[in-house]
Amino acid sequence: MWERTVAHIRVTVCLPPDVRGDLEAAIGEALAPFEMYGEFVDRGMWDRWTIRGGSDGSGFSAGPGFEDDPRLIHDAPLHTGEPQPSLPGMCAGGPRGLLDFDGPRATAVSLAHATWDLWHRLAPEYPPVRPHSAFHRRHLADPEAYPGQQAHDDYRAQPLMGAFEVLSIQGVPEQFRNALIVDDPETVFAGDRAEFVQSVSYRAKSFHDLLTLDGWWIEDRDRPVHGACDPALCPHKEQGAQYAADIDGYIEGLPAEAFLVRLKCHG
Repeated sequence: MWERTVAHIRVTVCLPPDVRGDLEAAIGEALAPFEMYGEFVDRGMWDRWTIRGGSDGSGFSAGPGFEDDPRLIHDAPLHTGEPQPSLPGMCAGGPRGLLDFDGPRATAVSLAHATWDLWHRLAPEYPPVRPHSAFHRRHLADPEAYPGQQAHDDYRAQPLMGAFEVLSIQGVPEQFRNALIVDDPETVFAGDRAEFVQSVSYRAKSFHDLLTLDGWWIEDRDRPVHGACDPALCPHKEQGAQYAADIDGYIEGLPAEAFLVRLKCHG
């Protein structure tokens, strides 16, 4: 397998129950219609892939009592051969029935509420945050003298921003940290609490891209592409749209023995 950290996408591949004996071959077969240099360029998604999710927190939580189950799938080594052990309680996949979806969702909701409360507790203790738009306007006025990266850095360096950035990840399990990242907190936390909690919950349970058992690649819950068809002529688009509209329902409807495997693809 091949590993790269620059340009990549994440995809959860659904596989039938009988693939455990030759997992990589089954993954390769499922991915083949979407190879970047394959027959249809319009559906090319990847050129290299590796099993990844347990070691970086982007995979799945093992269900209670199944943390050491040998049927769970763990990350492939790096291309150097260095092993990538899973974080405690995490894995890159396994039979759906061994994975825990409800626990992480509840944890994400709790963390979202705590993050919201933290911002509003800290805000009175620091000078008001200047909005990102103020720094961006300065950048647009003189891009050479004030580069975009400097504008971003100055925005994030404000005292309240710095304190929030440090405290908001203290004690937060690594698998939830990306879901809690807030790019423009002065806007987000002036909005609706319920919307923020819903957004965090969605990101925490997101399946990223999904490749269904019957060959639909769904990108970020949108734009389904059928691996069995020419994208321009596919007569099954209504089915793909149904999958994209209810990915949670699709996952929950899979047999408990069906495999879910999180991949990191270069594409």
